[in-house]
Amino acid sequence: MPNLEKDQLPQDIDAARGLNLIMGVCLLLVAVFPGFPVAMGIYHDGLSSVVGWPPLFNWFALLLVSSVASGLYTIFAAKPVGVTVRFEKDGFVLSQRLWLRPRTEQRIVWSDVKHVQVLDSGRHEGITISGADGPLGSFVNRYAAISLSETVNRLRQSAENAGYALERDGGFNLFLMRKDIWRVVPISSS
Repeated sequence: MPNLEKDQLPQDIDAARGLNLIMGVCLLLVAVFPGFPVAMGIYHDGLSSVVGWPPLFNWFALLLVSSVASGLYTIFAAKPVGVTVRFEKDGFVLSQRLWLRPRTEQRIVWSDVKHVQVLDSGRHEGITISGADGPLGSFVNRYAAISLSETVNRLRQSAENAGYALERDGGFNLFLMRKDIWRVVPISSS
């Protein structure tokens, strides 16, 4: 009888929600600092003083407008920031979109993978997938919607579905930093 759990693909990993909102609100808060002197100058001297005020206030006004515009764009118009992993029968597609970078997609096949390195050092939770010729892909797990351990479990399940196993190959645990190295080996069909 076939193992239904083994033949099923793991659930895809979605991007973390709310990163755009957090970044946009931070940009709007940054706009308060250059906006305060501009608002006070207009309040005390009137709108006609804009023509005669010092050049430094022009820079403050430019920072104010650019921070507000960037914040509103990030909240309402920008594409979501984050990491998604879409699992396929023989591997997965790693898709990343960071704030000022275009979306990148990498298709990774388990037959090309030699090692999976997992680094957990507090705020930085990174996964690097390496082949014989170097890194095939890497991502920071805080941009994904699930925990690091759940991500590793889904990667392990995907490897098993493709006929590979993740075997512990080394690593270290030092106070707040942990690094695990997993070797990808074919599952013997004996």
